[in-house]
Amino acid sequence: MTIIVMGHIKTAPGDLAKMTGLLAAHVEKVRAEAGCELYAFAVDVADPDLLHISERWASVEALAAHGEAAHQIAFGRALGDFAIVDFSVKAWDATFLRTLRGE
Repeated sequence: MTIIVMGHIKTAPGDLAKMTGLLAAHVEKVRAEAGCELYAFAVDVADPDLLHISERWASVEALAAHGEAAHQIAFGRALGDFAIVDFSVKAWDATFLRTLRGE
């Protein structure tokens, strides 16, 4: 079963720009995890202090292993160095519906 994870991190003004190196390094590590099909961060074009989180996992077990990975735990701790105003991440079980555009 595919698991979709969506979320956001809202930082105090300017803090998201300071996180770029941390975010890039974390994405590289997570994408190498077994069962990770998509892992991406995107800065909101209308709000430079809002980061969108998008993930797709092959299974509940893969997502659970991700949550227990040493680099994920370290990433969570590192976020404490920044002023986080709002942080939300939610997971859904999903099935493919249809292609809306493209391949």
